[in-house]
Amino acid sequence: MKTPGDKICEVEEYLAGRGAYVDEDGGVYAKIMGNPSFNQTERTVSIVPPPRKKIPGINVVGSIVYGRIFQVLNKLALVQLYPYQTARFRLVPPGTIGAIYIADVRKEFVEDLRNEFDVGDWIRAKIKKVVKKFYPQLTTVGKELGVIKAYCPYDRTPLVRRGAELYCPKCKRRFKRKIAIDYGDPKLPR
Repeated sequence: MKTPGDKICEVEEYLAGRGAYVDEDGGVYAKIMGNPSFNQTERTVSIVPPPRKKIPGINVVGSIVYGRIFQVLNKLALVQLYPYQTARFRLVPPGTIGAIYIADVRKEFVEDLRNEFDVGDWIRAKIKKVVKKFYPQLTTVGKELGVIKAYCPYDRTPLVRRGAELYCPKCKRRFKRKIAIDYGDPKLPR
């Protein structure tokens, strides 16, 4: 399973198809979350999202959601939620925005939310409650919830987990985040 920004191959091997793109260095990267599909006759690679089934009751409290942090304030983080739906997990339609309040990040006291998340982080969260039928309030309390993929804010290199922190192999900086237990290789439901 590839998340956006994961390298698939070099452009000399395969050209980018649907759900993939080529960067300036000639690498082919995933644009969306899914599995790579290689077309040998056309020499292209595409990203195929997991199958989605129609399940009524979207925005159900307790559902697991995936999203990308797009704004972090002192006490609130806003998340753009992405559709990812399976038989066991119900997720929201595209375009839905969720919020993580500072009290819902971890069991321990959190002084500043900017030490837990950064803009561009991919997260896994649980819907805690739904306000006015469309505004999900999220929580990342639990070892399986939190950041599943992050990039260095200075050079956009994917961060590597080192103990309880994230590390940029290019600029050698360390970052603190609320990390999911399977950071870097998320175990996504099928």
